[in-house]
Amino acid sequence: RKIDERACEVAYQLLEAGVGQRPIVWITHSAGGILVKQMLHTLAYICAACQIDKKEETLLSTCLEQVHSNSVDFASPSLGFVKSPLSDSKHTDDTWLVPGLFRDKSEEPPNKKASLSRQSQDDTVFITKLMMDQEGRVRLDSLESVVRSTKGIVFMSVPHKGNKSLFVLYKFPMRYFLSPEAHQLKNNSSNLLQLHQWFKNWVTINQVKVLSLVETEKTTIYPLYECVLVPLDTEDESYGEVKCLPKDHTSISKPVTSQDIAYTCIVDFIQMVRGPQSQ
Repeated sequence: RKIDERACEVAYQLLEAGVGQRPIVWITHSAGGILVKQMLHTLAYICAACQIDKKEETLLSTCLEQVHSNSVDFASPSLGFVKSPLSDSKHTDDTWLVPGLFRDKSEEPPNKKASLSRQSQDDTVFITKLMMDQEGRVRLDSLESVVRSTKGIVFMSVPHKGNKSLFVLYKFPMRYFLSPEAHQLKNNSSNLLQLHQWFKNWVTINQVKVLSLVETEKTTIYPLYECVLVPLDTEDESYGEVKCLPKDHTSISKPVTSQDIAYTCIVDFIQMVRGPQSQ
């Protein structure tokens, strides 16, 4: 299962549970951070596309038309979208705004036309499922409330630009044993970079607080091999607070006690996001 598909499923479950009615602080670890970014991107995209047509009876068809056209005919800065996204970037990809974000062109099957047809059908299913409640009513307000209610995000060892330390996994023949999600975490994937660019734009415009917890100790991968899986990226300081912890990739998300620095950092962050009323 791919990240964008899983993100849609998680978003649907959260919508069904009524998430978005109160302020949200997401706490994520590793690829879970990318999953949350993709989920927020998908919800924001649907809301931005539907702003073109405010008529409830045509909202769904309008959004599907935008997705299947693989183009952007709207501008919604508060949702992180502009008319010409990344026009000056070497990583520009005309599929970056659609829910099927992680479409790796280097791995397209021989029958590309059939593949794109199936992808369009998948996008239709995803969007319809997200936009319609169990009574068949359009719930655009609920989608937007999840995005608007997001006030803070904690990233624990999240590889925003892909898996740099385990690059050998993407070489022949190892790459054929990877899961679809692992394939999408390839280092400097254009799709990951574009998702992260959207995210930085969105958190900056909406003043969403971000805390990045960075591992500094090596994680044992094999008996004779260990490394820092997600090293410090100084760029993270441009959109949030960064704290380097004496933890490896696993222990950074598993505090031993309530006095553990990984735990206290997150508690302090949540209290800061909530403001004076949390004191």
